[in-house]
Amino acid sequence: MRRACLMLCLMLGVAIGAIAASPPASGAAVRIGSDLAPDPVDSIACTNACTKTNTANPGEQITSPIGGVVVRWRLRGSAGLAQPVDFRLRVLRPNASGTTHTAISSSAIRTVSQTSLATHVFPTRQVIAAGDAIGLDVGSPANNFLAQAAAQAGVAMALWMPPIGNGEALPTDPFEPADEILVNADVEPDADCDGFGDETQDAAISGGCLPSPPSEAISNEFEFGKPKKNRRKGTAKLPVDVPGAGEVELARTKKVKGASTRAEAAGPVTIAVKPKGRTRRKLDETGRAKVKAEVTFAPDGGEPNTVAKRIGLRKRV
Repeated sequence: MRRACLMLCLMLGVAIGAIAASPPASGAAVRIGSDLAPDPVDSIACTNACTKTNTANPGEQITSPIGGVVVRWRLRGSAGLAQPVDFRLRVLRPNASGTTHTAISSSAIRTVSQTSLATHVFPTRQVIAAGDAIGLDVGSPANNFLAQAAAQAGVAMALWMPPIGNGEALPTDPFEPADEILVNADVEPDADCDGFGDETQDAAISGGCLPSPPSEAISNEFEFGKPKKNRRKGTAKLPVDVPGAGEVELARTKKVKGASTRAEAAGPVTIAVKPKGRTRRKLDETGRAKVKAEVTFAPDGGEPNTVAKRIGLRKRV
């Protein structure tokens, strides 16, 4: 009897030791945004390209309750015509009073042209803080793409046109009743602060979450190279020499079209500068036009930096 008790105690001790030695649970993933249950009945389009977000949606979690990583997002919709539409998910940070939103990061551009009703799922990897929300960049034209439920009391929406750029803090002017945007995202914890979701993106979680280095430690400084001008088309390719991986975005203005690209490592990337509107017409007529390229570099894990450069475009007339 004494021997049996001794064996039982030893077994219990081993079990308790194993439990104590095992790593703590990292938490569970959460879903924010629409539950995608309603049918899409309204067009997702704006007058032009824009960013949309729901600032209120009763019964739905519209901001992230945890800090972590957005690992995937979904868009439910259909179109009467197979006209390609570009979409992009944005992480947005409302201020305490909700009067402004700051764009934190954006996903890769995803093009949808399917005509039948479907839920489109896209992978991404975007750091998100507790309290952050998601928004949807909508390209133009998108008149035929239905991705909003019918307007209902209590639902509020805000939009920015043109799309809000990473690092921009713009006033929020919600209106209601508004449509529910049929978009949501999965947020996973990031226990080791490596920028990968613990449940589906991290091969191994090692160590604890160390304090984040100050944003100044991640360089956001960049330089422009000499623009390469295409005199046949009246456009230019602008080299942007960045210090590391991150998003490079050319702001859309009255004179130039917006554009974006991603740098996977330190070094130069190029972004196309294309005139539009009156500037394009002036270039066609006179062969000369000046534009201001406002370029933002948002390094992974760091703060965005915007620098402007004036470029003289030339075209043979």
